[in-house]
Amino acid sequence: MIEEELVPSVYQGTVLRAGSTPKNRGRLDIIADIISACMGGRTKSYVMLRAKTNSVTITNIMKKLLLCGLISATEEEGNIMFFPTTRGIDFLRNYEKLLGFLNVDDTVTMSRR
Repeated sequence: MIEEELVPSVYQGTVLRAGSTPKNRGRLDIIADIISACMGGRTKSYVMLRAKTNSVTITNIMKKLLLCGLISATEEEGNIMFFPTTRGIDFLRNYEKLLGFLNVDDTVTMSRR
């Protein structure tokens, strides 16, 4: 099992792009939300609520994440629990780096030629 402290605190809540809302999140944003919601081992229902998505979307994306090795599933006490894999945590770290590239400092302006 992957420990929650391995992942920066930004993954403890819903990750959104700057200026975006859950209504217009991109696919990578949803994937990051799903993987981060799996921290500590979570049921599909919990992940769906935490990632703020519907059952059809969560089912389709989680199948793909399982096939890609970004999350894993185990049965515990009759429930299927989902966990991020090491590869999934690497995805979250790289996702955060990508978001860092997209952050624009409002004080910097480009000069026109």
